[in-house]
Amino acid sequence: MISMRRSRPFQDVPDQIEIELAPGAEGNFQTLEVMRQVARLRSTAPLVRTTAVSVVNPVAQNDNVGEVTAIASWVRSSMKYRFDPADQEQLTDPLTLLDQIARGVPTYSSDCDDMSLLTATLLLSLGYGDIYFCAVRYDPNANEQDSFDHVYTVAYVKDKDTGKTVRIPLDCILSAPIGSEVTSASKVEYAI
Repeated sequence: MISMRRSRPFQDVPDQIEIELAPGAEGNFQTLEVMRQVARLRSTAPLVRTTAVSVVNPVAQNDNVGEVTAIASWVRSSMKYRFDPADQEQLTDPLTLLDQIARGVPTYSSDCDDMSLLTATLLLSLGYGDIYFCAVRYDPNANEQDSFDHVYTVAYVKDKDTGKTVRIPLDCILSAPIGSEVTSASKVEYAI
């Protein structure tokens, strides 16, 4: 079961959306698709754009690496990681998260998918289009049908110094610097 929640009235979505998920990786892909759709929908909201611009304002112009890193660092510092309830996948509307952050309210559900969803939404609002949700498995014995263990956002951006496209993992739950990622047994990048 996936549950999409919000805490303050936003007119374009109901208070809660529930979707029955398939087991294993199939259910993970259903969740990633909901996340993709929500990120695209919410990226056009004025609150999202205003927040993203204020976060990247101190970054030098045309510094794509600096901007995506600043967004992920801000998400990491603004949210607390918490697990979802057992046997339930919950997503929190990015507008709800931004509203709570602005009001100083601790986020009530901010696991890896919430952090990834907010990061992707903010990046989309700034015009970054080559971004993905990266779903990973850590168990080397897992097969293709097994559930993924974690998700984070990945951005492919042009480095201003070299002109080359670089891949930047934006894992907001790691204590390592943004751009780091933990070695995994398998991973899939899901286009946003």
